[in-house]
Amino acid sequence: MTDMDKVAKGQEMDQQTLLSLLSDHPVIRGVLLRDVQDAIGRDRQIGYVVIKASAELTPEELRTHYYIKNIEPELIPDYIFVLKDLPFKTDGSIDAEKLPLPENNGPRDATDLILQQIWEELLGKKCGIDDDFFGEGGHSLQAVEMLAHIEGKAGISLPASTLLTASTIRTLSDAMVAQSCDASQPSIVQVNQSALDQFNQDKDTAPFFLLHGDYTGGGFFSRHIAAHAELDDPFYIVQPFGLQRNDSSPLPDSIEEMAALHLEAIRSLQPEGPYRLGGYCNAALIVYEIAHLLTQSGSEVEFLLLIDPPNPKKLAKFPDYMSKSLDDYRARRKQLGKPVPKDKEIEHRNWLLSHYNRITAQYDAEPYAGTVHLVAFTHKQAEQWQQMAEKCEYIPVEIDSEKHGEAIVKSAGQIGVALGNLLVPEANTSHGAEPGVS
Repeated sequence: MTDMDKVAKGQEMDQQTLLSLLSDHPVIRGVLLRDVQDAIGRDRQIGYVVIKASAELTPEELRTHYYIKNIEPELIPDYIFVLKDLPFKTDGSIDAEKLPLPENNGPRDATDLILQQIWEELLGKKCGIDDDFFGEGGHSLQAVEMLAHIEGKAGISLPASTLLTASTIRTLSDAMVAQSCDASQPSIVQVNQSALDQFNQDKDTAPFFLLHGDYTGGGFFSRHIAAHAELDDPFYIVQPFGLQRNDSSPLPDSIEEMAALHLEAIRSLQPEGPYRLGGYCNAALIVYEIAHLLTQSGSEVEFLLLIDPPNPKKLAKFPDYMSKSLDDYRARRKQLGKPVPKDKEIEHRNWLLSHYNRITAQYDAEPYAGTVHLVAFTHKQAEQWQQMAEKCEYIPVEIDSEKHGEAIVKSAGQIGVALGNLLVPEANTSHGAEPGVS
């Protein structure tokens, strides 16, 4: 039985079989297969193909080689790296720790996670952000259903033609953010249009302003919070600085400066108090500073919500979540035979991360003479913020993920229900908390 017969009969690909299939290629010297788990827990196989030192060969060229092209697709290694040599230890064994690994295929932010959940519900399987929707078995009817889910959960209406050029979670997420980041769009958006278009200053209640703080992902989870809050008064989402990518104006250089500018925009809609405010992550610090500015000016802050704020005692040590260097990133994408995003897109994302991390580390949070309502994803975080306010009301939320971006998406429904019950308790007692996005 030939090697091609083995593959045709569906037997598992092994190292010797793959090497035999590639043996006629003039530049290939050897093959190593390695089984790993990817970032979302799927079993994956990596193929390391060793070529002659003077030769050049890309993974895509290898995939179109006659023998690989004509075997069952599921038997081809999930990832192929082309190397000039394998790394060895001093005892002559292969140094597995020095072998290159695939790029992290897990969600980058909350928007990726929302899409991942939609895809996995529709396709019935785990999906990474570089998997192709149609390549994973999706069809046109499911594509239409997917776009409807996106509009329902994120408030973004994408034309079906988007899928012609954006059929992975990564590219579709970027398309969603690009649409929400149009500089022609307002920086404060009312998301519950069924409520009064303009609140009545003579009423006993006031609008709620939520600073979502997701400056790279678009903050679509905030719409889910608004939907579950079910407020009769306007629910405004305040976009972070830097989200509108085609806005060339410089970013404010401190939390204090951002707070002052956001407050100016808020007061353009609500000139007088009482104010009801909330913020997530870095924006929790910004809204905390806004509350300070309002109380210092004699305005009433009726309600202040901080969602997963950074530890106020360790802001100076706030970790730098910068991704690897552009050169390393490009090299990994090239080795995997995948397109490299435009330099400006990568640079913009990394620059934003660096800027926000820096100003967060520089912020000196002062104690607040008022009540803070706190959603904390760790006990230590809750303990630290309880020391910062005259009164701190802890809002319990069930979290089934320790990952920063996943936690907010999965708990958005619960947070919205809790918010509605706190702001209008008599009208929201029938709300039922949800564990996450539905």
